[in-house]
Amino acid sequence: WLNEYFPSTGRWLEGRVYPSEDGVSVLFTEGSSRNEEEQHARMLSMFPEQNPAPVMRLTNDVQVLYANRAAAPLLEDWKREGYSSAAFHKLQEMLPQVIRSNTNQVIEIEHAGRVFSCQLVPFRQEGYVNIYFSDITERKQAEEALRAIVDQASAGITRANLQGGFTFVNQAFCD
Repeated sequence: WLNEYFPSTGRWLEGRVYPSEDGVSVLFTEGSSRNEEEQHARMLSMFPEQNPAPVMRLTNDVQVLYANRAAAPLLEDWKREGYSSAAFHKLQEMLPQVIRSNTNQVIEIEHAGRVFSCQLVPFRQEGYVNIYFSDITERKQAEEALRAIVDQASAGITRANLQGGFTFVNQAFCD
């Protein structure tokens, strides 16, 4: 079969040749559906590249199979540091475990003053893990500020579960 653009018609046409009693028959159909599928596949393949957050695909021995543009600063820093950062080592330690268990894991790493929540999604048969980074620095800072307020409060503060058991008390409650 053939798939050609015909400028005179402004269309893509698919032609298929079939044997017939009189020789051959040629069937032409609108080729746009195939091109639309290719365009759709191309659009989908751009999805992780357009993500403003880092996205990576790593093997269990930390070979980079894919990294979007947002991941470039992380990779460049790790390379410059000789792959000795705590964040890199945490990922290096987790990748084989995640692939073996074949279950998603969420870990936090710190890098360049930022805190990232990393969702590790394994593909055991393929031997790689997709990692989706989310910058949670502001949330962590807000949690720490709230914790400091609670710890410094002169009034007792508690949190209880539905059964009435305490799940948190501050020092003022204990005093």
